[in-house]
Amino acid sequence: MLLAAGMVRNRLEPRVRFSNERSSQIKPQLATMSSQPRIPPAYSYEPISKEDGHVAGQSCEFDIRLSSSKVRRWLVWWSVVATAFALVSLPLLGLSALTAFRASSKMSASLEEQQLSIKAADMATSSSISYMRPHLGPKRPCGHSAEEAKAAGCVFDIMNVAWMPWDCYDQKLSYQFQKEVPFDFFYADADGMPTSRRIPDEKTLSEMDEPCWATREYHVLHCTFAWKMMHRAIERGWRIESTTTEFSHTEHCAHILTNRTVPLEAVVTEVNIGYPSC
Repeated sequence: MLLAAGMVRNRLEPRVRFSNERSSQIKPQLATMSSQPRIPPAYSYEPISKEDGHVAGQSCEFDIRLSSSKVRRWLVWWSVVATAFALVSLPLLGLSALTAFRASSKMSASLEEQQLSIKAADMATSSSISYMRPHLGPKRPCGHSAEEAKAAGCVFDIMNVAWMPWDCYDQKLSYQFQKEVPFDFFYADADGMPTSRRIPDEKTLSEMDEPCWATREYHVLHCTFAWKMMHRAIERGWRIESTTTEFSHTEHCAHILTNRTVPLEAVVTEVNIGYPSC
């Protein structure tokens, strides 16, 4: 036991000596430090300006300003693009609208000419020409000529200027109107315009295979006759020729009857012999 204790003491002694040597070296340093006056660190107590702020605040503010500037730049860019697009598009739209308007005007004029088939006439008595459409239907029981119509047993009705099947011919009404209608029909020239040469009689008129001309008075009486004939056929359950039942014919006659500028004696009505269905 004594030996062991001695061994322990011998092992510890070097550490003790080392500690003593260490403390002997530190003490002079501590004495030197204690003899020198303590100088506080150089802190600045000046107030922080609002522009400086805290670091975190500065970073956040900077991010916000940066984002706002980006948004403003994008808005300015898009506004410039939109303005340029509008400046380019508006003239193009205007040009397109003008082109479409001109095209529609030309188309309307062309359709009107096709529908009315009005030929201009250089006449002192009138500046307007009307026409009577040939009474054409999907079927032609009276054929395509006066000879075929006679062979089919059809009758020429001067109030319709057409060869009519007997089932569609209102003989009584036609005779009533013929008493009021003067026979004023005229030949056409090489250009299809009216001349002063009169067609002599109804037989010659019925056999014509080219257009001729009549006065506006005849056209007015024809329209009045057609409306009366249609009304009588509806009341009595009679058959009626095809063209009179078309609404376009009614509109055409309404236009003729309401025209107040062309005198009744003016030769302005183009006539074509018809072969309607019944």
